[in-house]
Amino acid sequence: MNSAAHGHDYLMREAASASRADQFNEGLTGIRALAALMVLFFHVFAFAGPRALSFNIGGAQFTYHWLITCSWMGANVFFVLSGFLLAIPFVRHIEGQGARVNVGAYLLRRIKRVVPAYWLQIVVLSIVLYNVSALPAWHVIAAHFVFLQNLRQDYASALNGVYWTLPTEFGYYLLLPLFAACSGLFFARKRAAWLILSMALIATAIAYRSLMYASVADAPVGTKFFVLLQLPGLIDHFGIGMLLSWVYVRLPSTLTPRISDGLVLIGISGIVVMMALVDHFYLDYWNGHPLLFFGYTITATFIGALVLGTAMAGQLSKALFANGPMLYVGIISYSLYLWHIPIIRWTITILDQVGVGGDRLWWLVGICIPASFGVATISYYLVERPFMARKTSSASIRGA
Repeated sequence: MNSAAHGHDYLMREAASASRADQFNEGLTGIRALAALMVLFFHVFAFAGPRALSFNIGGAQFTYHWLITCSWMGANVFFVLSGFLLAIPFVRHIEGQGARVNVGAYLLRRIKRVVPAYWLQIVVLSIVLYNVSALPAWHVIAAHFVFLQNLRQDYASALNGVYWTLPTEFGYYLLLPLFAACSGLFFARKRAAWLILSMALIATAIAYRSLMYASVADAPVGTKFFVLLQLPGLIDHFGIGMLLSWVYVRLPSTLTPRISDGLVLIGISGIVVMMALVDHFYLDYWNGHPLLFFGYTITATFIGALVLGTAMAGQLSKALFANGPMLYVGIISYSLYLWHIPIIRWTITILDQVGVGGDRLWWLVGICIPASFGVATISYYLVERPFMARKTSSASIRGA
């Protein structure tokens, strides 16, 4: 085996170690990488300050900064992907293709996957804040430890700007077994109940965003963001993932490689179009534009197409997401997601102290991106990996 093949095999084993054997798919590990990179580039660009990026072709000017300023949609990719992957074992049981999910074991896996790196970072950030600035009140830090930072807007941003997503994710982890149990109450119609439930979650999110907007219509954008994007306002992302997990389990023979490639193209194209639309309507977006209420669901649908197409492992998805670099970034994606904002903030502080002024974009790109990858790699190997069960058999790396 040559070194390239050996390296790819190693990355496959590492990626598989984070998933159940019946859920692992190398392309979906690459989707995690895509999500993390989108969020990383979004924050680097945002902290450097807004600017228009464009190029000219034949005298016509085309802007492309929106590919970065709207790449906050990477967080939405994580949500849809979680809804899809975590629902698969429950759907297999509903379809008579798998055993009943052990809820205790399922929750323990989720805790081991999410909590250690998160808790350690809370401790590290608290120590840093205590020594260099003002430490948040003890009850704010305590709320973070139990995923309750979204109780208040100032809590959610007290330590790390990405922490608002974690209660949303963990809330879904807790609700998923309940959703499966509810569908099981219908016995012979469990399949229909699952589909109806998934559609109900999509409708719930749209209704929540529409109804809650009235209470924050005159509030600052940050408040609108915080109120509208609580778990009920994003439950459609998980519902879409759940719905597509049923398609994946129920209709695998109809999802050919050609369909896989088509879904990947539709998904990527749709996400790009939604980025362009959000940028185009930006001034009206947070003032009640229809995209605020329906755009998240439409975007999540395109993300779902990308996820489902990638799960079916067509040639296009393999080329884009199952290559070595994407596997590597996917493996460290959680720690990369956690650590990049603190590193950006610390870098800006250092640049202030040494008197670096003006446009700092390339300073942040040159320092924060490699530093984020370095710290994320250390966090993965020293914190995440020891808490995850190792899976090195060939069965664990063949794909879901």
